[in-house]
Parts: sequence; structure tokens; C-alpha cells
Amino acid sequence: MTGPARPGRWSNAVTFGRLTWFNLHHLLRNPLFLLLVPAAWAVVRLTSHDSRLPTMGDLFNETLLSTGLIGAAMFAVTTFPALREVRHSRSLALPLSSEARLASLALAAITLTTVLLVASLALYVGSAPAPIAGTPQPAALVGVLLIGWCGPLGAIASVAWTRSYGPLIAVFLFLPLYLASTFLAFGTRADVLVSRMGGLFSMALQPLPLPHPDTPTTALFYLVHAVSMVLCTGLLIVAARRDTRFLRPVGLGVAALVMVGMVSLYTHTQREYSYDTLTANARPRAPATDDCRELEGMTYCPLPGYESWVRTWHADLEPVMRVLPEDTVLPTLWQANHTLRADVLFHPPDDAIVLTEYWSADDQIHRAQFRGDLVGYVLGLPSAEGRGYTGTGQARIVVGAWLVAVGDEVGPDEEPAAAEWFLSDLEPGGNDLRLTQAMLSLPEEEVAAVVNDHWDTLTSPTTGTPVLADLLGLSLTGPEAIPETDPDHRPPQGF
Repeated sequence: MTGPARPGRWSNAVTFGRLTWFNLHHLLRNPLFLLLVPAAWAVVRLTSHDSRLPTMGDLFNETLLSTGLIGAAMFAVTTFPALREVRHSRSLALPLSSEARLASLALAAITLTTVLLVASLALYVGSAPAPIAGTPQPAALVGVLLIGWCGPLGAIASVAWTRSYGPLIAVFLFLPLYLASTFLAFGTRADVLVSRMGGLFSMALQPLPLPHPDTPTTALFYLVHAVSMVLCTGLLIVAARRDTRFLRPVGLGVAALVMVGMVSLYTHTQREYSYDTLTANARPRAPATDDCRELEGMTYCPLPGYESWVRTWHADLEPVMRVLPEDTVLPTLWQANHTLRADVLFHPPDDAIVLTEYWSADDQIHRAQFRGDLVGYVLGLPSAEGRGYTGTGQARIVVGAWLVAVGDEVGPDEEPAAAEWFLSDLEPGGNDLRLTQAMLSLPEEEVAAVVNDHWDTLTSPTTGTPVLADLLGLSLTGPEAIPETDPDHRPPQGF
């Protein structure tokens, strides 16, 4: 009795494989595929942020964007063959059952979706201008790929329940309405409804209140969320096709339980990884220095996977360090974020300057702020977070403004902006601005010699701006006084 069944099973398996191959070719030749998938890739490339120092966060967000757009494209592409299968194939005498044929279509669609997403991922990695910094979290990337499956599987599930093009039409209407509500904000009830639907879509793509999963625990949470979404979609397909009194309620019941689990996971992650919780859990403590390295007197402590950034940081700080006295006590640079070294981020040590993983070597703001943290430390100024400090008339704030602008790396057009950024929270007076402008026009070696020879005097909060002017051979009063700056000009509170 069992012998004859084996050839039949083998024959069905071969037929299933051939049908899957046929469906794959049919999807590739679909006009919607040829239109929407290149358009999705084009949108990804046009909206991507090209960084000279890419990170795992950039990779995750790029893949997530690809998943949303390619998943939506595959939803549209899969709808037509799925509807044809649901409407017309049950009454035909075909080698495979209707459920097997739908499973073959689903397998072909998710295979094609996976290939597209892996190609998009490989394209980003291959075109990156530098090695991607950070610790890879394979579970999170697998989760992103699985969420992409929900595009074609969602098309099959919606068609199986509605037997119409209604879901596809709704998706095509939702996108322009969502964009309109985002940019125009009419404030109508429809606008609020579309905005909430967009929020659900965003929650499906990224349930964590973090920029990206950067620890094994958060990556595992993301993977569980993705598996739950695929499982829920698959159960809805099974419940739609199995219209018996037993299987349909069971399928819907299990799908409901999976949804409850997804909501519970979302609630848990939103609570455990919220800013307030992470801040409350952070404690002041002495951080471990095992991953730190010293380079020309400066200690750098990057996050795991960011060791290659140390040279970039040092190249930006080296011009400032070069003109400081040799015995100057330098701070320790720590890199931290909300989940890695949160204690350092929220309670930095007294001898530390803290950077996050968001860094652009070409960004004028980052360079000015980065150098300003170092300069503020060596001059004994309050941290950048301390607002309301008045440095009016102090020579050290003028010295600091000059220090952040030294070196060939800062172009002539960037020098005033870098100096102004440093002064923006120190309430400089008119004489401070005049002297800063004059110092930037002097030869660097001349100013550096004065700063080195009189370091202790110039870094004292009791030393006034006129003392610095005298040491430089400049005058703030009299016929040889340096020119006044624009009386209406004040350093900006940001670029």
C-alpha cells in the first residue's frame, strides 16, 4: 500500500517545484514588477544618506527602507496571480490542490523578495566608501528580510479573504494620502486616520524605540517581532483557505494570540528602551577601559566595531593638540549611545568628552563641536550641556575660539563659523568678537607661541581680553585699535 504512494508524492513534489519555477518566471515578467521594483530601488538610492563613515545603523535603516518599498511593490505584483488562483482555479482539474498552488505562488514570491532585498543589502555594502563600523547583528538583518516577506504574503492573505482588488486599491490610495498628510497636515479626520495608519506601518517595520537594534537582546526582540508577523500572515492565509468549522476558527484564534504577543512585545520594548527608562537605569560609575587606546597622549575609547574611527577623530583633533603646551592634561574620549555605555552617555566622567555613533568627518558642525569639547576641557570651561555661563571679557574664551579654528583642515570660510559656534553659549562681548576676528587673521605660529608661553595666565578666568590683546601686540583702544565688528552681529545659536 505504501509503495505506490511514493512515486505519487515524488511526482507531486516535482510538479510543485516546476510550478514554483513557473510562478517565479511569471512574476519576473509581470509589467508591475518591471515598473515598481526599479522605482523602489531608485527611491531608496535617492533618499539614502551617503556617509563617508557608514555604520551598522546606516545599513539597518537602508535595508529597512528597501524592505518597506520592495515589500509594497511585491504586494502589488503578487496580487494579480493570487487573485487569479483564488477566483478561478478551484473548479479546474489540476495536478495540485488549490492550497498547494497558492503555496507555490507564495514560495516564488518570497524567494524573489528575498533575492531583491539581499541584492539591495549587498549593493549598499559593496558601494560603501569605508568598512561599515559597528557590531553586526545578524538576527536583526534576518528580521528585516522576514518582514519583507509580509508584502507578498499579505497580498495572498488579503486576496484570499476579499477575492477582489480592493486591498491593492487601498494600498495605492494610502500612499499619496499618507504623503499628503505628512507634508500638508490638513488636520481633518481623514488626515488623522491616515496618519495613524502610517504609524501602524512604521511600527510594523520598527517596533523598537531605538535608531536600530545594536545589541543581541534588541536584535532578538526584532527577530521575534518579524517571525510573529510572518506567522500571523501565514495563519490568516490558512484560515481563509480552510473554511471548515474547525480549522478556520483555530487559525484565526492562533493568529489572534500571535497578535497579542506582538502587542505585548511592542509594549515591553517601548517601556524598557524608552529614553526615560534608559536614563533612570544609568548610574554614575567608572567605565572599563579595556577597549581604549592611546594615541599621542590622547586616550580614545570607541564602541565595539568603531576602532577604525580613532584615526579620523585623531586627525581632527591633532591640529588643536599640536599648539597646546606639552604638559596639558588631555581628556579621555568616550563613544557611547543609549544601549551601549549608557552610564557614560548620561553620567560622563569628569575627565571625559563623549561622542555618539552619529559622526560625519565632513560636517562643519561636528568638527566645531568636537574640537570645542576638547578645547573647553583644557581651558576649564563648563561642558557644552551647561547653558547660561557668561564668559564675557575672559581671554580664555577668545583663545578657545582661535583653537577650534586652527589647522589646514579648517578652510578659510569655516574658520569664523567654527569660532562663532564655540562662542555661541559663552556670551562674548564686543571686544571678544573683535579680538577673535583679529587672531584668525594672524599667522598661526605667532599666536601659538603667545598661547604656549602664557598658557597659565591666559586660561585663568580672571585674565581679561585686553591682556591677550597686549600679548599679541594688538590694541582694543586708541588710534591703532583693531576694527569694530558689525554691532548687530552675534554668534549664532546653531548653524
